[in-house]
Amino acid sequence: MSMKKRVCIIGAGPAGLYAAKRCLDAVQFDVSVFEQTDQLGGTWVYCPETNVHSSMYEKMSTNIPREVMAFPEVPFPESDRSFIPHQEVLQYLQRFGSEFEEIIKYNTKVVTVKRANSGWDVTIDSADSGTTNLKFDIVFVANGHYSCPRIPEFAESLHVPWIHSHDYRSASVYAEKTVVVAGAGPSGIDIALQIGQKAKKVYLCHNAHDTTKLEFPKQINIVPGLRGTSESGKDLLLSDGTTLSNVDAVVLCTGYKFDFPFLSKDLVQTPLDGSYISPLFAHTAHVQYPESLFFLGMNITVVPFILYAYQLDLALALINGRAAEIGLDTIQGWEKVQMEKLAANGIPSKYYHNLAEKQWDFFKELANFAGTEYRTPEVLRAIYDAAGAARKVNVATYKRMNFEVSEDGSFKIVDSGLSDFD
Repeated sequence: MSMKKRVCIIGAGPAGLYAAKRCLDAVQFDVSVFEQTDQLGGTWVYCPETNVHSSMYEKMSTNIPREVMAFPEVPFPESDRSFIPHQEVLQYLQRFGSEFEEIIKYNTKVVTVKRANSGWDVTIDSADSGTTNLKFDIVFVANGHYSCPRIPEFAESLHVPWIHSHDYRSASVYAEKTVVVAGAGPSGIDIALQIGQKAKKVYLCHNAHDTTKLEFPKQINIVPGLRGTSESGKDLLLSDGTTLSNVDAVVLCTGYKFDFPFLSKDLVQTPLDGSYISPLFAHTAHVQYPESLFFLGMNITVVPFILYAYQLDLALALINGRAAEIGLDTIQGWEKVQMEKLAANGIPSKYYHNLAEKQWDFFKELANFAGTEYRTPEVLRAIYDAAGAARKVNVATYKRMNFEVSEDGSFKIVDSGLSDFD
């Protein structure tokens, strides 16, 4: 009987938990999960304190319907709404991870991961036992990408109280204030809407053309992107040359950097100030070690739990020898091909991991590489598209939608009757 391969999983968030379950189900692995905090759940763990790993805020709810968001074959429990609060997602993950929680090492930080012969030397630092060196055959990196804030240079010149959205927790601290929210991604819009219920006035700064097409409540003022400050640091300069004055607070929703402090720069690069990860095959496998080093859930604008499923299909196939069938040229050249496609369409390379409407074809590509079936029901894509269309009609109310799915694969939309922040 052959020895089981030793698997190291970094992070006990959704991606790490799903990887652990799939590896355990495959039987051929001895699995260890290392989690730097004291509980599983990753970014879905709410902590009222700031300067912690999680970016979760008090009134956060999903921007993807639960009907679409679940791991394959593990639906979310029934709820009175499709866009569920973060507490329900964490409960789902806690139930999912409860059957194998004994393999999770809490309060344990991965310090270094280094190549050694045909395996990996992993140094961990445990709150209980201190520093330990361990050996593994396979490493899954699932440390998330919402913990290293991207701070614009002009922030140092701001003489107005400011935070990054990573440290935003509640709108109540902005009551009766004039607030600038810089950045109109999903978090920026959501935070602006929440603050708008408490503040005197909210300016939502954006550089995205599509944002001007969205319908916002009247207390949200849509203005061009924030590009700097006046010499005093109290006035904010916008990209069209106009100025915002008498601002009480600023929330920078300017995104995050990819950050892997436990990996050497020789092994993994994060070009353009942490904008993307290189060199990876199919956003998943390291091109030099496609059978033993994997990165999970690093894409954005994607249904994450579905992504993990197809990434694990590919990872397990590669571990079991699929690389030879895919071909070394394909593995090593995949990233270059994707970058060329972006350039041909005038899209900056910093959007390399952004999938959006490409995600469904990418899931099929992952399944094809893995030699497995594409198994996502079409109704899930239809629900996802319907939610996206509703968001474009009214970004402030679309989360009131409930989706009811029938056994024949059809669905209908009803109003939950609940407000967005109940």
